[in-house]
Amino acid sequence: MAVSRETIGQVGMELIWKRKWHPSGTRVRAPRTNGLPDSRLAAYLDYHPDAIILLNREGMILRVNRTFETMFGYTREEVEHTLAYECPIVPASELPGIADRHARALNGEMVAGVETVRIAKDGQKVDVVVTVRPLVRGEDGDDIWIAEFRDVTWQRD
Repeated sequence: MAVSRETIGQVGMELIWKRKWHPSGTRVRAPRTNGLPDSRLAAYLDYHPDAIILLNREGMILRVNRTFETMFGYTREEVEHTLAYECPIVPASELPGIADRHARALNGEMVAGVETVRIAKDGQKVDVVVTVRPLVRGEDGDDIWIAEFRDVTWQRD
């Protein structure tokens, strides 16, 4: 039974903006505009404490959030519409890991808790824990994945 209220509904572990909350396990679709989730989800992403990248099926970066810009020092314009493996935050030694996670995500698998390193614009190494999972599947067949980066550098010092 759906409860009518404006809220963030949680379906499994996927957070998406909905007008109605649906019990776990119910499949729902987020409204989309121009291939990206609607503006309410975009606002949520921008204020999320983890750095977030939205990717399409080919691995193209569709959007990054403000925390990404702060954590890594790159602006949206510098990284959006590039392929994930060409993103300047990725050290060359991590390219095989990205290919593996991309393949696993395309198979519908949630890739969670992967500890890795990224490089900020100023050259500093940033220790992160990465989670990649499907976010929405559009009616047109376009898939969007979300990659979250939690900074754990402070735990390494």
